[in-house]
Amino acid sequence: MAQPTVDLNALISADNTARKTAEQQLEQLQEQQPALLATQLVTTLSQPGDPTQRTLCAVLLRRRLPLFINKLTGDFRASVKAGLLGALASEADDGLRRKICDTVGRLAAELQGTPDNVARASGVKPEGWPELMAFISSACTGEPKAHEAAISVLNHMAPALVEPGFWGESGAGVQALLLAALAPGVDINVTLSALAALASMLTATAEAENGADDKASKKQYKAVAASLQG
Repeated sequence: MAQPTVDLNALISADNTARKTAEQQLEQLQEQQPALLATQLVTTLSQPGDPTQRTLCAVLLRRRLPLFINKLTGDFRASVKAGLLGALASEADDGLRRKICDTVGRLAAELQGTPDNVARASGVKPEGWPELMAFISSACTGEPKAHEAAISVLNHMAPALVEPGFWGESGAGVQALLLAALAPGVDINVTLSALAALASMLTATAEAENGADDKASKKQYKAVAASLQG
């Protein structure tokens, strides 16, 4: 028996009936069989095919995957993460690559766990995505488009990156990547991406500091912001 799938073409159809039916399929699959939905979207995104469908998959993954990634088994989560990194590494279209960067960054923020006090309250350490940071570090030594994409992912991860727990472990590495991207002679698109990432991190730090409930937390966020001043 064939596995259920979402009719991607119908999701963007001008036919209201067809579109609503496809939207119902999407909601049902996300609720009842999230692994199948994730597999369909990541597979379609990763393979050559209709650019409209692939773009739609990137958008759907960005909006929906963070909502149900933790419902997947460990093996499925690993497969989805590997598929997204493969898609990002191989994508030649600039617009679609930017959308994949957004998807990867937002998912990474979800897996990293924010804010820190949620992890402390639950006693559960966030899963994280160690392979992603290794991927980013490697891409930052590659050709300019790969370098720009890697820094763009950091931009979308900003709220998770500036959490004091993460920053204490990995902040020095993130700062080194930003400084290298801002060095003289680096491709201008890489530099602009790094400036955007830095702005996002400073904004996220200020927002987290303003929203903190106690002086100790505010002090921690101030320390993160101070470490970015260089």
